Amino acid sequence: MTATSCAAAAQQGGTQWDSTMQGFQRGSRLLAALLRAHTVPRAGVTSKPPEHPISPAEQAIAMTVMFTCLLGPAAWVLANLEHYKSRAD
Repeated sequence: MTATSCAAAAQQGGTQWDSTMQGFQRGSRLLAALLRAHTVPRAGVTSKPPEHPISPAEQAIAMTVMFTCLLGPAAWVLANLEHYKSRAD
């Protein structure tokens, strides 16, 4: 819509302008409805107590293994850093 046609529509009572605005408002409502986040139920999430409780000893062993696997390689590199610096390639 050009400025001339907008001015002409305003002088004629604004019918063209009103229909344009109504179309814009309808389109914006449709766009907002499409972009609205839809809630999706999560499968497998329950709030029940565990079927097989883990003892504190098993928890300690599991945590020790996890930390060793994660931090072991970094500790090895830091411990042997001087060796890696002096290596001739």
